[in-house]
Amino acid sequence: DIVYATLPFNLLALLCFRGGERTLRVVDVVDIWPDVLPFPRSVKWLLAPLFAVWRRSFTAAIASADILIAVSDRFLHESLPAFRGAPDAARRLYIGHPPLPRSTCTHADGLTIAYVGNIGHLCDLETLLDAMTQCEVIPKLLLVGDGDRRAWLLEALTRRGISHEYFGIVYDDTTLAGILCRADLGFNGYRNTSAAFSYKANTYLASGLPLLNSMSGDLHDLVAKHEFGFNYRAEDAGALVECLRAATPATLKRLRANAERFFCECLDQRRLKEELESWLRSHLRAVRP
Repeated sequence: DIVYATLPFNLLALLCFRGGERTLRVVDVVDIWPDVLPFPRSVKWLLAPLFAVWRRSFTAAIASADILIAVSDRFLHESLPAFRGAPDAARRLYIGHPPLPRSTCTHADGLTIAYVGNIGHLCDLETLLDAMTQCEVIPKLLLVGDGDRRAWLLEALTRRGISHEYFGIVYDDTTLAGILCRADLGFNGYRNTSAAFSYKANTYLASGLPLLNSMSGDLHDLVAKHEFGFNYRAEDAGALVECLRAATPATLKRLRANAERFFCECLDQRRLKEELESWLRSHLRAVRP
């Protein structure tokens, strides 16, 4: 009765839609490939014809859909020109996350920063380390995750004299909550991306952590509007140092309250499920009684 496809993968979604023309087709834009992929400009120029075909499969999948969902306002705006359905059959819904258990734990003296996720080349890790070592009192770093730069990062932290703890990959929510409750800020710094939202930002907000954010788009605007963190320019250690210096106990208390409020109102997975179900029920009947 219904084909539900996420983009990417563009071509696979298009083929599913073409093979199910008598079904109701829902497309969910989680990312826009190849646009958000961090290829160097020279590669984008050399492979422009291939990228044009790649992009065309994206717009063709959007054009074949009856209902459009996107995880950010930016992705929705970029998808709408190709969407042929009714205007009210398109909706932005942010990525949901289950609330993390609240844990009571003692904070260390000074500032503590948490990083959760892939330890790879997209992360603005050099800027983070440079900024931390420029602070009058060097913050502590809590690391959860893994990636091809793990060994480099741990060696760099030790060499620079930055206090840190590495926990590896953590799947259990209670264990993760027990780690994040010890932090003051969650690092959401990216070096070269045009994505508009991140899963790690949701993880931080689910635990009530304010953000250190360099991602543009929706998340940048939400941080500024709802004041649940600090925005800085990617690869600008000076700008990040100013954010760290502004993170006084009183400011962090206010930002944490704002982060918890924003999560409950906009990102709580239970609330989003109810909202999505209600919206889909009404529009599935309207599009295909």
